[in-house]
Amino acid sequence: MNHLGPFKLLPTSRGVCQECAVNHKPHEPHNAQSMFYQYHFYSLWGRWPTWADAMLHCSEEIRRITIEVLAENGISISTEQIADAKKLSNISTKTLT
Repeated sequence: MNHLGPFKLLPTSRGVCQECAVNHKPHEPHNAQSMFYQYHFYSLWGRWPTWADAMLHCSEEIRRITIEVLAENGISISTEQIADAKKLSNISTKTLT
């Protein structure tokens, strides 16, 4: 479902993440501050993404490192936020199928 209504995102450039339009490795989190990621995520799920959503596909180790780096920059992510993102992701995935 496209929650953006009549609006449509243009495709990303080649060689960048197709989810967030940023050049990062597949095991790294998406850039939650990328405007493309925010609108792409919203178009799919009908809500704005969080940093927890952006790192949901990452390993536990990458999540831990990302949470530490974000904390050093004044952004706190709790384990509850990760759990909530997982739960919302499962609900949304079931809704789409």
